[in-house]
Amino acid sequence: MADPQSFSILIVDDEQDLCESLAYVLEDLGFVTSTANTTAQAYHQIMHNNIDIVLSDVRMPGENGVEMIRRVRKQKTDGPVFILMTGFTDITEKEALAAGAEVMLRKPVKLDQLQMLLEKIRKQLQQKALA
Repeated sequence: MADPQSFSILIVDDEQDLCESLAYVLEDLGFVTSTANTTAQAYHQIMHNNIDIVLSDVRMPGENGVEMIRRVRKQKTDGPVFILMTGFTDITEKEALAAGAEVMLRKPVKLDQLQMLLEKIRKQLQQKALA
């Protein structure tokens, strides 16, 4: 895990404007962010960088967010925490959690709810790193 000053979040969504807007807000909250517009780009970043949390849309062209989690978990069992976001999906929250997601949030995401969740996960990761 990165140190608290460089806690990193990868934002994955096929809507580039949403990625950039969310990155801007999260950087104002003190997080280091990067973005990806496809699961292939996200997978590459996860495999080659120190990513603490992946905040990903569920429905994207090609591979969806749940499929990406499964692919990452096969290669990197100690990988990042996954948070999925969706406006509509045929994937249930139960399926998302079974694949390895921490939680599935509904769009539009409430920023205060997201901030509290990210802070909670940050503290859990920090405690795990100290153990």
